[in-house]
Amino acid sequence: MGEQLLKNETNKHNMDINTYWEQEEKIVKTILSEGAQAYFESLENTETEALPTERVCSCIDERVRGPKFAIPGSGILYGENKAYELLKGAGVTSISSHEDCGAAVLAFENLSDKEKKYYGSADNYAQEFTEHLARKLGIVYEGHRPVETPGIHVARAIYYDASGNFCSDIEGLPKGFTIDHKFSSNKDAKASLELAIKIAMGNHGFGDKFNSDNPLLIIPIGKKGVLNKLQTEISEIMQKETSWAGRIKLDKGIVIKAQKKEKKEVLNRV
Repeated sequence: MGEQLLKNETNKHNMDINTYWEQEEKIVKTILSEGAQAYFESLENTETEALPTERVCSCIDERVRGPKFAIPGSGILYGENKAYELLKGAGVTSISSHEDCGAAVLAFENLSDKEKKYYGSADNYAQEFTEHLARKLGIVYEGHRPVETPGIHVARAIYYDASGNFCSDIEGLPKGFTIDHKFSSNKDAKASLELAIKIAMGNHGFGDKFNSDNPLLIIPIGKKGVLNKLQTEISEIMQKETSWAGRIKLDKGIVIKAQKKEKKEVLNRV
């Protein structure tokens, strides 16, 4: 009976993975053919320079939607002191945690046995860490967000954003991890990128479905003069695992303009 249950769960997982893969197949193929810049410009409502600057700090996870300052587990992998300094410098005004957080699991595994017993689970640890960090920063804790696909990551792309001004949650863009590089150091941004690739390529992501014909997209975001630098950083991470060879496509990137003051003021009044 146990074997049958496991088999049924595996079959359901495979069906779900295939469904989510097919949902974005046409979009990904178009980007591979035309490039992310041309595809992005063809979409409606992509004036990301008009996004409000007061964004929530959230996880890089593709299942956490909305405009966000994106770092792994909302800073849980960095520890309290480093996360505090980073978020203070970035000027975020709110923060959230979320269920089924891979970064929280990694952080929980690094706790002492006594701490693990106290928190009980990675989910509990994520909530308490983030809520405590919010109090210390004097910002709003927006709660522990649910995700639509617990146990499954459905990212076909990774957005490596040095503009501090990009939102991947735009209708028409493929779901993807978002990595903020405007305030994060090169080292931290590259570590976040490596983590995102491992999740996407792993058993909880699309895994072996990524191949030379259907690669994982990595799209650098920033001002025109910054894209070459981002591509170099991304290339360094792409070469870290031989199993990734030929299964990742590094796009030329999307140029994002600086924010326009008058547009920010309009949005802040809404």
